[in-house]
Amino acid sequence: MKIKIDIKEKLEMEISRINNILLNAQEAFLIVEYLYGYEEDKDLYDIKNTNDFLGYSKYIYWQVMVMELSKLFKYNTSKPDKINSNDRFNLRLFINKFKPKGEFHHFKISNIKLKEWIHKLDHNEEIIKNILTQRNKLYAHEEETLIKNIVPLHQIKPLMLIVYDILKEIHHTIFERGIDFTPINSPVINLKVIVNNLAKYKKIKLNEYKSLADDYGL
Repeated sequence: MKIKIDIKEKLEMEISRINNILLNAQEAFLIVEYLYGYEEDKDLYDIKNTNDFLGYSKYIYWQVMVMELSKLFKYNTSKPDKINSNDRFNLRLFINKFKPKGEFHHFKISNIKLKEWIHKLDHNEEIIKNILTQRNKLYAHEEETLIKNIVPLHQIKPLMLIVYDILKEIHHTIFERGIDFTPINSPVINLKVIVNNLAKYKKIKLNEYKSLADDYGL
């Protein structure tokens, strides 16, 4: 019985680490999604597309998103049984732990669910490869090799949905509790306030300049 308690504690530690990685990726995703999002308001559009800091933030938070997701999806297909320090959060290896003879096999996650998760990973394999290529070539090694056809943001979201589903199932089936992925005090909320304030400030200044021009008959 003591062994099972230890294993359950280890499982909880592992899903906690996976959850932290997911939350970091999610926060970065939300920031990038907002900064790249279309704005009908011209002042908001101009601020988001001409402010150098916001432009730099797009790049940095895209990089954070890619780095965090790579931790979950990195997998050595040529040596699937070899685990190194960079693979310890990999979802395929984590899922395999619930199969017969796996470390967590006595926790009864249905075989249907396990196959469904692997199928989803296989279905998104090209997107995962693209993410890993970005991580390996652009960010980790700073190579100048250009990556063609970088995946658009809307194709990255399904990867996070896979992780959501895995964590929800484990929390519900094994720990008999729910889990909420809704961000609390998300940085993107403050970012929206800042951008809106910059747009309002721009409007005020433009009106002041127009008023001044009118006073001088310009």
